Amino acid sequence: EQCLTPTQKKNKGNSYSFRQKKTTEEQGEEMMQSLVPEKVLREQILMVSAVTIWQWRRQGRLDKLKTITIGDRRYYRPSDITDWMDELAIARPNKRSKK
Repeated sequence: EQCLTPTQKKNKGNSYSFRQKKTTEEQGEEMMQSLVPEKVLREQILMVSAVTIWQWRRQGRLDKLKTITIGDRRYYRPSDITDWMDELAIARPNKRSKK
């Protein structure tokens, strides 16, 4: 038989475990890790300038992309970015495929 500590013997029949509740700060950090900053969206995903993003915002082209503003910075959920880009691809079929 396995060697158990007194606490393990006491809880041997319990198959559940307790998780500590996350603090608000930990929840905020977790959320920030899953958000994409506008700079990353602009420079690495869309590869456009800050002026282009500004123009698109004024023209309403970014209206369907939900923005999360924290302080003076804008963030986006990765799933919202993909959905928005999919909508753009459906709305604008590739014209190069015609021959």
